[in-house]
Amino acid sequence: MAQIGTSKLCNPWNTKNSVISSNEIIQILREYGLKTFPSDLSLFKQACIHTSYVNKSDIWSKQEEPMVIVDRPEGCLPLQKADNEELEYAGDSILSGIVGTYLKERFSGQGEGFMTNLRTEIVNNDRLGELAMKIGLQKWLIISRHVEDV
Repeated sequence: MAQIGTSKLCNPWNTKNSVISSNEIIQILREYGLKTFPSDLSLFKQACIHTSYVNKSDIWSKQEEPMVIVDRPEGCLPLQKADNEELEYAGDSILSGIVGTYLKERFSGQGEGFMTNLRTEIVNNDRLGELAMKIGLQKWLIISRHVEDV
């Protein structure tokens, strides 16, 4: 992050960002066997928004060093209103419960430690990231230029 005087200069803009459409969401759900769909797909869209591409002007204004966002280039999505972090938390909790129930049925008698270790191997960012890549979700992840470059 560069500096202008005492202000931090921030350039989050990423020309590769693209919002997933409702039709694309439904197509993915169909590919995995769903026949009925929620009428409101906004949470699916929010699930694609990384915290690095959210407008946090209320937080930035309270910092000791002011933050200046460079002008948004033409063709870039505006910074978004909400990220996926709370959805990720809820989803991880639900998935952990489902996987835990399955492992208890499948590996009954193996012990809590064995099942906990196995669940941890299944429900983690690396595994879920691999799954997201296999599904093809990476083209709709909305992330800052910095995160894209890392």
